[in-house]
Amino acid sequence: MRDKKELRQVIQSYTNEPYKTALSKLIKSSIRLKTNGKSGVKLGDTKLGGLPDLPKKLSWPKNNFDNLPFSFLGQVNLKEVNRFDEM
Repeated sequence: MRDKKELRQVIQSYTNEPYKTALSKLIKSSIRLKTNGKSGVKLGDTKLGGLPDLPKKLSWPKNNFDNLPFSFLGQVNLKEVNRFDEM
């Protein structure tokens, strides 16, 4: 769904009460991240996968089960997504 209005229309068209009211209350804004296929992301930029940008003295945490590093999913530079904040 691209926007809240479209999602509300789908809920109204394809669900019954009490689900219409309950689902409509759950609608929240979100930000979708998409990859652009470019490599060479600058330090601190938003990125998915790869390695995290950490200070040299900080090590990536490991799990207590087998002492392997946690998976890194991505990092978000909040200055880059600030313009999408609805507050």
